[in-house]
Amino acid sequence: ADAYELDSYERDKSFSQEVRLSNQTPKLSWVAGVYYYTDKTERQDTVITGPDYASAALRNLTSIDHSHLSVDSIALFGQASYHFTPTLSLTAGGRWTHDKKSDDRSVQRFTTPAYAVDPEASWSSFDPAATLTWEPTSRFMAYASYRQGFKSGGFQTLLPASAVLAATPFKPERVRSYEVGVKSEWFDRHLRANIALFRSDVTNQQILRVLGNSTNVIDNAGQTRTNGVDATFNLALGRLRL
Repeated sequence: ADAYELDSYERDKSFSQEVRLSNQTPKLSWVAGVYYYTDKTERQDTVITGPDYASAALRNLTSIDHSHLSVDSIALFGQASYHFTPTLSLTAGGRWTHDKKSDDRSVQRFTTPAYAVDPEASWSSFDPAATLTWEPTSRFMAYASYRQGFKSGGFQTLLPASAVLAATPFKPERVRSYEVGVKSEWFDRHLRANIALFRSDVTNQQILRVLGNSTNVIDNAGQTRTNGVDATFNLALGRLRL
């Protein structure tokens, strides 16, 4: 079937650099640093529909999506681990991120009038993390952790349906994760048992919605929650592994 043809051209230029400082003592170890990333991408997608395209009204047409996307990102981060006792330790840290994106774009989409947009947006986030660890022996460890994550927003992908949609960025995705668990070895290390309970709360989850009429939209889904249990057991009996 001759439904459609997609031809893509992309030229990308990027640079990244990370600088770290660290130190370690018997009780305290730490690391701090800065990260920088920049990317310039020129991309052109050409969609040619054929006689077997799903929508009869859009058959035998050519659409062109040409963009110059710029990304600049800087982050400051740090993490420290402190041993209260030989068996009890706390690791805590955080990362501050600032992302800036722009999209100089022109679109000719099927039968709709051509348009051009040049949106720009930026987002910042501070994301902490902490893990408390208790390791009474070399074969048993219990832990509890909390961390936040951040995924910056952005602009629509192939052939946005309108100038308003192309110029409106979707929001960043943020996640808060909680986890408690144990990692252990038993019976002269013949049995390994790892069990974890976790929960993740996601705000503005980025999803791809299919609206029909050849329109896909990256959107934010509000709030979602995931609860789960992760259990792994490995048993070694001679040459037998379970």
